[in-house]
Amino acid sequence: MSLLKKLLQHKTKKICLFTTPSHNQRMPFKSKLGENYYKLDLSEIDGLDDLNNPQECIMELENELKAIYNSGFTHILTNGSTQGILALMLAVLQKGDKVLTAINCHKCVHNGLILTGADPIWVYPTYDNNFSVYTSISPLAIEQAVEKMPNIKCLILTNPSYDGAISDIEKISDICKKHKIILIVDEAHGGLWNFDKTLGTPAILAGADASVQSLHKTCGAINPAALIHLSKNSNISKSRLMEALNIISTTSPSYALMANVEETIKFLNSKKGQKDLEKLTTHITEIINKIKKLEHLEIFHQNNDITKIFIRSLNIPAKDVSEIIYSKFKIECEIQHKNALTFLCGLGTTSKKLKKLLKALIYINKQSKKFAPLKIPQVTPPKREMITNPKEAFNSLQEEITISKAQEHICSQIVTTYPPGIPLLTYGEKITSQHLNFIDNNIKIRIVK
Repeated sequence: MSLLKKLLQHKTKKICLFTTPSHNQRMPFKSKLGENYYKLDLSEIDGLDDLNNPQECIMELENELKAIYNSGFTHILTNGSTQGILALMLAVLQKGDKVLTAINCHKCVHNGLILTGADPIWVYPTYDNNFSVYTSISPLAIEQAVEKMPNIKCLILTNPSYDGAISDIEKISDICKKHKIILIVDEAHGGLWNFDKTLGTPAILAGADASVQSLHKTCGAINPAALIHLSKNSNISKSRLMEALNIISTTSPSYALMANVEETIKFLNSKKGQKDLEKLTTHITEIINKIKKLEHLEIFHQNNDITKIFIRSLNIPAKDVSEIIYSKFKIECEIQHKNALTFLCGLGTTSKKLKKLLKALIYINKQSKKFAPLKIPQVTPPKREMITNPKEAFNSLQEEITISKAQEHICSQIVTTYPPGIPLLTYGEKITSQHLNFIDNNIKIRIVK
């Protein structure tokens, strides 16, 4: 029996519970969430299994997911892809191990460095100055980094990037196998790939040892539903991974959230789900083709996942474009970069919503005619120079000073914006004059004392 059916079945039993959660499946106060929300919020009572040690219905569900994803192991995450990345790092890395990771990794990787004590080796994806973002990373860049620094234990990559750029994981995986390096892929934004491989190839099917996927980003699940996968020939121990997960995971996971994961995946794997996904990609493709015809707009299309519509105006600053489409069309983008905007699409993105976006972009294109083309200065993002290990910097004596006085000091915090959660500065990194060009001079920053 499915987890959701067991939860719904429990509603009819009228069992008197003296367990957590203490609301006892009823609203103890007036709530707009509604009574049904509370009725599905249960704990590890008889018949509902335990996510931290699945033996019954949750194990059955995860076995179904394993078959759907063609994985060696799949586990539900109730705290997003972050939970999965941290667990994988704990399962694989120890103090002093060298981990190769791209500069555009999510901040959870930086937090994993603090937890494990591993030493980061940074590798740089291609930087697109016009769109002001890092894009894909080449296999050559990985090969060169590996040859330059021996004894790398693990490689952690984000694919697709936050804005949809796709790297060649299959070729990168071949390099990792050649050098006996474990490959972990943060596939948070590639949740739909298993169900429509025209969008991209799932990492565990392209040779990665492990991946994580956020189901709330494009798959239509609720925050922060996610999955972690080990490939069938993964070099990561399942038991070691579960041990790591149990260290960082709550002992009170949301059963309503797990049931939502179940519903989401079963829908995507159904004929109706496949049909809806096909409609979504068709509608996005149609809109993208129309945007490409707009004279004063440019759309990023360098091997990217089309569920991220990434555009820039040639004549109007991104900040102004964002404000116009929000105030005039009530459309909010996923993120406003310095020069471009990302519009995230997913299972809940209707044809009507896409047409409204197109209408807004046509308006921007028309307004663009009034202005001269923007002059985009050539920007070189700072290279990351590590002075000390992130764990050591985190545990050091610290003081707080203004960023304008911080040059040449060692950073003792993460400086990032969210979204996308990609740090400009991290623990143990030397603060240079280049960083000062990217940060407001008035903010305060913690440094190693």
